[in-house]
Amino acid sequence: MMTRISLNTVTFTAAGLGTAILFAATPALADPNVLDEAQIQSQVIGKTLTGRRGPLRFRMVHRTDGTSRMETPFRSMDGTWRVAEGKLCMTWPKLRSGQERCTGLTALGDDKYRTEGGAVFTVE
Repeated sequence: MMTRISLNTVTFTAAGLGTAILFAATPALADPNVLDEAQIQSQVIGKTLTGRRGPLRFRMVHRTDGTSRMETPFRSMDGTWRVAEGKLCMTWPKLRSGQERCTGLTALGDDKYRTEGGAVFTVE
């Protein structure tokens, strides 16, 4: 008899007759450096952000009225933003066919932050 037990993203397999295995699961602790909705509003919104994702450098501002502006060496564009479920959600009509993309933000210290996608930016 094969029994599969999944805890979070790890799968354990127990085999044997009459064998009982108990697993105690503890909830994962939240990363204290991940910004919540209030922190995104106070630390990122209305500020000028400069950074890079891979070789691409960017400058961006998410204005308090829900509009955004991004500038790269190749183009500039306007978009919109909102905060939902602890993530910063952005829509850029000229990127990804205008589909919204949401990302969590992690504080790295010294006014630096990282998106879930790996972009690192500094708040000026």
